[in-house]
Order: sequence, then structure tokens, then C-alpha cells
Amino acid sequence: MTLAAESGAELELEVDGPDEKEAMEAIVELIDAKFGMEDE
Repeated sequence: MTLAAESGAELELEVDGPDEKEAMEAIVELIDAKFGMEDE
């Protein structure tokens, strides 16, 4: 997954489907964890 957004950018996410709650939670976790990348 690629995300072209600088740190601090505001994102609007939209999910749809039977797993939408779980998908949103997983996406938010990835963003909060900075996609597993350390600040350089």
C-alpha cells in the first residue's frame, strides 16, 4: 500500500462492505503505527 501524505496530513477514509468496521480499525492501526516505519 502506498500513501502519499505527509505526517500531520488530514485523511478522509471511507470503507464499505461486510467487514467495514474491522477494515477501518486495521487501517487506523497502520496509520497510527506509521506503517511500521520509524521517523528518520
